[in-house]
This record gives sequence, C-alpha cells and structure tokens, in this order.
Amino acid sequence: MAGSNGFGFCLAAGVLCFLIAFLTLPILALKPRKFAVLYTVGSLLIISSFALLHGPMTHLKHILSRERLPFTVAYLGSLIATLYFVIVVTKKHATHSDIYYYTSYSTHM
Repeated sequence: MAGSNGFGFCLAAGVLCFLIAFLTLPILALKPRKFAVLYTVGSLLIISSFALLHGPMTHLKHILSRERLPFTVAYLGSLIATLYFVIVVTKKHATHSDIYYYTSYSTHM
C-alpha cells in the first residue's frame, strides 16, 4: 500500500511539474531555467513513481539491464547535464554579466 501511495504522489507531482513547464513555454526565451528545471524534476518524479510501483531494486535492475543501459546512461546523463548547465553555468554567466553591466554603467555616469 505504501508503494502505491508513493507511486500516486510522485506521478501526480511529476505530471504537475510537466504541466507547469508547458505553461511556461510562451516565455521560454525569457526564462529557460524555469522550464528546464520543471521538466527535469518532472522526469525524475515520474521515473521515481515507477520505481516505487515496481520496487526500487527491481526497477533499478530493469533500467540497468544490458539492453537498456545505454539508454539509461544517455537519459540520466542528459538530465544531469541539463541541471548542471541551467543551475551552475547560467548562474556563473549571469554573475559575470551583472558585474560587467554594473561596472560599465557606473563608469559612464
């Protein structure tokens, strides 16, 4: 029973993340970070929901089986890379551009 409750919660939360992510599509050019994080978290929640439904170890053995391993590595790698570039790299880039903006703006006054 606990697994099905966890499945339902994670599935509903994942679908909600997808829904909110798709609602941000009109402003994707302005706020790509919001879409990427919501979509990635939604994907992780839906994967987790099926892990809870089938049992975590059974699901892990399934996705790490020989025929599924390349796809699992590619999918999880793309999720990790998305979060890295959206959170870490974008934050560093924004910090450098903000510093440049404020220093160049203050010298022209």
